[in-house]
Amino acid sequence: SDTIKFAIVGGEALSRQQVDILRSINENIKVYNEYGPTETTVGVTVKEIHDEVDINIGRPIANTSVYVLNSLKKLNPVGIPGELFVSGANVTQGYRNNEVLTGENFLPDPYRQGATMYKTGDAARILENGELEYLGRTDQQVKVRGHRIELEEIQQVLKTNVDIADAYVTTVDEDQEISIVAYIMSEKELSVSELTSFLAPRLPGYMIPHRFVVMDEFPLNENGKVDHTQLPDPILEALDTGIEYVAPRTEIESALVEVYEQVLKRKKISVKDDFFFLGGDSVKSIQIVPKMKQRGYKLNIQDILLYPVIEELARQVTLSDHIADQSEVEGAVSLGAIQEDFFQRDYEANNHYNQSILLEANQAIPGDLLQKVLDKLVEHHDALRMIFVKESNRW
Repeated sequence: SDTIKFAIVGGEALSRQQVDILRSINENIKVYNEYGPTETTVGVTVKEIHDEVDINIGRPIANTSVYVLNSLKKLNPVGIPGELFVSGANVTQGYRNNEVLTGENFLPDPYRQGATMYKTGDAARILENGELEYLGRTDQQVKVRGHRIELEEIQQVLKTNVDIADAYVTTVDEDQEISIVAYIMSEKELSVSELTSFLAPRLPGYMIPHRFVVMDEFPLNENGKVDHTQLPDPILEALDTGIEYVAPRTEIESALVEVYEQVLKRKKISVKDDFFFLGGDSVKSIQIVPKMKQRGYKLNIQDILLYPVIEELARQVTLSDHIADQSEVEGAVSLGAIQEDFFQRDYEANNHYNQSILLEANQAIPGDLLQKVLDKLVEHHDALRMIFVKESNRW
């Protein structure tokens, strides 16, 4: 109806699909996206949405300051994600009858004397035009292969693709390894290569999903949010790479395909497939090298990254002609450069220069078994049997 001229939305992250619905009501409707927690009297930033691709939470309203801070409460540069803090006239006095929670979340504003800022628990970053991009909750961060990431950041980037109506990103545990899965609503037939190529210049490699699943619509719970328990199996329903299947033609290609299928947990990999489009990364490349070595082939990690297509990588693989001597080493050896440096420092107590780590087992380990394991380690690693002796002021 043309009588609806304005829509002020908030509460959840605004999607392009929701904007399209509002435009279908009135193509000239003005849409304002607001952001703000209850503790800051609800609305503290706002943006009028002109372009459905460029959806963010805008700039702070009058008498309000918004900061994106790092873990040390220092301002983050443009483009770097951090936690959102709000200061100004809208910030409330705290939680009634809860001094502890108030003290944790209502902090002195280091940039405005006498003011209080509220710790929102939301992640955001400042864009080059000065507007704010909402990235989700800081307590919804996940750690994937050593990197702490925001899944909602991936969602927001996917939603900027004009062919994607909505996106939901989650993680799955595949054989004790966390993988990122992107569920996408789209009417267009998309391929993994198209999606990966779209994300590559916009996200670091470790944030690009390992699997993509395209759906007509998302299952929702009674609160209108995505019901992740009803989402299809990401392994069974994932998009294939969209690349023609070509079976291995040589022994080297066969070995590479077998290892790739094992490490990447995929079936029927083509020699035309790209390592990165299959969900590969630097960590998985490290796993591939020793598995190829076990099959008698020599391969460098750098080659896997430089030649991601299997048939191209196969040309870089050579037969392994070096077998490491595993016999026990005895006798005098010269000090290495690091060892020389250590003894030149002349510490008061050399034996106390060490590092330690405490490991806790989830079940009792028999003492004699533990001793056998340690003996085997000492037998295998020659350096653990080294004895350093000082003679005539020289080690």
